[in-house]
Amino acid sequence: MGILIYMPLHVFMSNWLGSAFDVLDIAKVWKDVAVFGIFLLFLFDALKDKTLKPLLKNTTVYWVLAYLSLLLLYTALFHNTTQARLLGLVYDARLFTAFFIGVLAARKLGDADKAWLMRWAVVVAMGVAMLGIVQVAALGNGVLSSFGYNRATGTPPAFYINDQTETNERAFATLKDPNSLGIYLILPLSLLASSLVLQKNKLGQGSKQKIIAGCAILLLCLALTYSRSAAIGLTGAFLVILYKYRKEQGSALFRSRKFQKMVAGLLIILFAVFIVIRNSDFVQTTIFHIGEKNSATSNSLRVDVLKDSLELAQNKPLGYGVGAAGPVSVKNTGGLAIINENSYLQALLETGIFGFALLVFILIRVGKLLSTSKDKYALPLLASLIGISIAGLFVHAWMNEAVAYTFWLLCGLVLSDQLMPSASTKRQRATKRP
Repeated sequence: MGILIYMPLHVFMSNWLGSAFDVLDIAKVWKDVAVFGIFLLFLFDALKDKTLKPLLKNTTVYWVLAYLSLLLLYTALFHNTTQARLLGLVYDARLFTAFFIGVLAARKLGDADKAWLMRWAVVVAMGVAMLGIVQVAALGNGVLSSFGYNRATGTPPAFYINDQTETNERAFATLKDPNSLGIYLILPLSLLASSLVLQKNKLGQGSKQKIIAGCAILLLCLALTYSRSAAIGLTGAFLVILYKYRKEQGSALFRSRKFQKMVAGLLIILFAVFIVIRNSDFVQTTIFHIGEKNSATSNSLRVDVLKDSLELAQNKPLGYGVGAAGPVSVKNTGGLAIINENSYLQALLETGIFGFALLVFILIRVGKLLSTSKDKYALPLLASLIGISIAGLFVHAWMNEAVAYTFWLLCGLVLSDQLMPSASTKRQRATKRP
């Protein structure tokens, strides 16, 4: 639970304590060292009680281990700066460190413990979301400067759609930036939405009202981030949940001609409204992120970076080594450094076509496991996986610690029964003993 609570607060804590005691670099990386230590403790425990064997027979685990081995190889063989390589390895590998912690921890947890952790994930996200709302509504843009936030450390005290005119302040709460906050909220929104849609007959009126209120707070905060990547990712996640609803419970509703006409009419109205207001300042600013004084829009910059990344990949299809692309590439002084705002292009440039293919295959494989799981939390996690993966097409979605650790830890908990079936059987027998 400590990982779920701390990770969304890490950027704030590391900036505050790091600047106060002049240990900023240590403050930024200590949590990854601590998480790796937790992983080793669970690993030694699994070796001790001999429950690791089923895990090592699973093909998904083989692919993950192959990807981690490739990361180690590309860290050792390429001559990027030491700091960029080490940070790149930590950032790229921590997804699956958290995943294996979840898988191994599930051996000791029952269904009630799992439900408790899921609720805590939502509660923590609610707290972060409310802080994000207050940040935009009431706090001054210089408040976080007192806690070590500044542009030199990569954590500005405030974000705007147009930094030159400082219009439309964007919420980011205690995370690194608005996009990270928006993408982090996809998982709790998926958990609440799936409960509301698929378990509505089992919920009391009070529970439904609490879930609706929670969704409203999370959606408001996400809207205040003005993150298009998060909005697109959340749309993808909600479509997965609606598809599941249609398949299991709502097929008659979706086949209803009245419902189809209503949806079609709503889409036509929305399209017409968009055509009318597309050139308004509001749409140009909030949706297209175009300001009057911008010398270059974020859209044109993304296109330029996309072209540059593809050209670099074509020139060197085997990659440039860990630390050559993505957020940590700024540490790769004297070598390739490109923040390509795309999780998959980052993998392609760092580890070449083999690393790119392995990462995409693992994401698909995990998605397939979630889609066949009978666990009630598998659907919101599948929806979140698809939503965050879609967002990864526009930003480095998996690089943020709150997103990576929260999702992959919970994903490991849910998939543990499929990856370690014999350990699951032993756990069930143990919980049934008088």
